Amino acid sequence: MSNVKIIIQKENLPVHPLLKRFCDKYGKNPYEYILYGGEDYQLVFTVDKKNEGKIKNTFKIGYVEEGNGIFLKEEKKLIKLKEKGFEHI
Repeated sequence: MSNVKIIIQKENLPVHPLLKRFCDKYGKNPYEYILYGGEDYQLVFTVDKKNEGKIKNTFKIGYVEEGNGIFLKEEKKLIKLKEKGFEHI
């Protein structure tokens, strides 16, 4: 809606040790749960660059640039994220 491109840096996404353990045990991808699981994983918000250093106790997981869409950056490649998520019935 805001005509911006959101870049999420995969290596910056925190993976809870219990989620990793579960996914390892059952052959699941933890990032499917993090990105699409339907439970509140973390609160996500944007901050203007000039205020970035003022925010404490947070993880910087990405950045915003001109364009459209939401992308996962893994090393040097960008992967457009599917528009899916949990649907309440």
